[in-house]
Amino acid sequence: EPSAEVDVECFLCGGQGCPVCKGSGWLEIMGCGMVHPVVLRNGGYDPEKYSGFAAGIGPERVTMLRYYIEDIRYFWANDLRFLEQF
Repeated sequence: EPSAEVDVECFLCGGQGCPVCKGSGWLEIMGCGMVHPVVLRNGGYDPEKYSGFAAGIGPERVTMLRYYIEDIRYFWANDLRFLEQF
């Protein structure tokens, strides 16, 4: 399906490539695209009649950039000592 994204230069490596940006020098902070017809069908909508567009910003990615956090997994570890800082 068609899609687009907003990328920013990696804050750790300055675009040179590192594990955080998986060697690309860029981090995706926002993505968007067309909803797949199967998703519409599974939601009870006829994909021949309806289409959809989804977009979202990654608050974790933006926070990583703002506070120089090197590993996105910290946000999903459910460690309140980390999470309560934000």
